[in-house]
Amino acid sequence: MPPENMNARAVLERFFYDGLGSVDPEQAVSRALRFRGTLLALGRTRIDLDRFRRMYALGAGKAAAGMLRGLMKAVPRPIDGGVLAANLPPFGPVGPVEVCRAGHPVPDGNGLAAARKILDMALSSRGDDLVFVLISGGASSMTPAPPPGLSLADIRKTTELLIASGAAIQEVNAVRRHLSCIAGGRLARAIFPAASITLLLSDVVGDDLEAIGSGPTVPDPTTFQNAWKVLSRLHLLSKIPKSVLAHLRAGRTRLVPETPKPGDPVFGRARTILVASNRTMLDAVAKAARMGGLSAEILTDALQGEARDVGAVLADLALARSRSCRRSLLLVAGGETTVRVFGKGTGGRNQEMALGFADRIRGAEGITALFAGTDGRDGNSTAAGGWADGGTAARGERALGVSIGSVLSGNNSTPFLRSAGDLFVTGPTGTNVRDAALILIDRPARSC
Repeated sequence: MPPENMNARAVLERFFYDGLGSVDPEQAVSRALRFRGTLLALGRTRIDLDRFRRMYALGAGKAAAGMLRGLMKAVPRPIDGGVLAANLPPFGPVGPVEVCRAGHPVPDGNGLAAARKILDMALSSRGDDLVFVLISGGASSMTPAPPPGLSLADIRKTTELLIASGAAIQEVNAVRRHLSCIAGGRLARAIFPAASITLLLSDVVGDDLEAIGSGPTVPDPTTFQNAWKVLSRLHLLSKIPKSVLAHLRAGRTRLVPETPKPGDPVFGRARTILVASNRTMLDAVAKAARMGGLSAEILTDALQGEARDVGAVLADLALARSRSCRRSLLLVAGGETTVRVFGKGTGGRNQEMALGFADRIRGAEGITALFAGTDGRDGNSTAAGGWADGGTAARGERALGVSIGSVLSGNNSTPFLRSAGDLFVTGPTGTNVRDAALILIDRPARSC
């Protein structure tokens, strides 16, 4: 890494971790649950814990363990039991709650077992019980619950095809909701008539409640027909298992019940709270920058599209702002791009975004960018993302003897960024609010 970029990277890394701190799941849940004695205020609704016989915690996701800690810290009465599915330790009993290991992003047998335990506990709850449901990114993959006639292998194959196709997360979830006994409001159906409070850490663009973890406790606006159209658009109908095709056909003709829709009685005692999102993180990054004396601008929290193309668009914007601005400026954006998989390389959407950005700003001075996943893992790599500056392309091409174009064609961004000294590694963060792009335009202290 060139010496002149070291300070810029240190600044961006500090801002990134400031943002992560704002979406710490333990703190986010603790902030969201404000009690006065045993009374919880949710908008105009007041919920008195003394009215309930027992309280349970159910849930899944990358932030499950942290959310559970926050719940236990905030609730003035002990939790009586529960089951969570998680892909990060600690596993085993956490007080009265069992934390089960589960696979992500591809569902596995551990997740299948965890999903059964979650459903069993939901079905055993009574009308005088209260169930806290903790949902974060990865929840639907960690709790595969195939309906009759489908197997875990069917779900896994369909999920793999959707991910490899470059499907948007909303499309993936529209299909998942119709291949599950938990997703799409079906967990709410299992919990009813018990009361429930769902706490959501959003990992989806727009923070649509039904998309977070495939919406296990909220009404599902999509239908079997919608799921069919997704698979048709992606040309996957001929590739998915025949059993999945048959199940979707049965759903389209109402031989299989639809997911519960708005107005269904199962949602009559269900409450939902969004505890943190990508916007929470972006706001914290911008605030940290401004407190440090930098101008900061949030571009969007809805980045979508092919990762390399989004990187190029952000690079063009940075170059334009660099030409017109004479004062240092931080541009911040968030969202979740996609990658069409053509090769068998190692990398992820943030690293491909970094390469798309780097290719466009070749030779430019005073521009440094960081692209990273907030969960600490990008694609099939162990990195969180990558750095990009005016020298990234030349350093990587010189080290490996290949062009950025060929690297992207093989989806092999990790080795390129590593050879350029531009790989960004955090390790697992314990949270997940999608991705963040931080772009620093370093200029002398003059006004724009």
